[in-house]
Amino acid sequence: MMERRSGKGSPLKLIVYPDAPHAFDAENLKTGISSFGHFLQYNELAANRSFQDSHVFLSETLGH
Repeated sequence: MMERRSGKGSPLKLIVYPDAPHAFDAENLKTGISSFGHFLQYNELAANRSFQDSHVFLSETLGH
């Protein structure tokens, strides 16, 4: 996907958090559930890391 980008449009950064299922930032899913064939569960480490990574990306991109 990144290789096919034309360089136009908004900046993009793809980060994959190993062992982080769908909804890893939803604190109400600490127990975990299956829904429509997907496992959803909160992962505190991945959630915290994603918040930090988002902050860094936005700071670098927007210059704040």
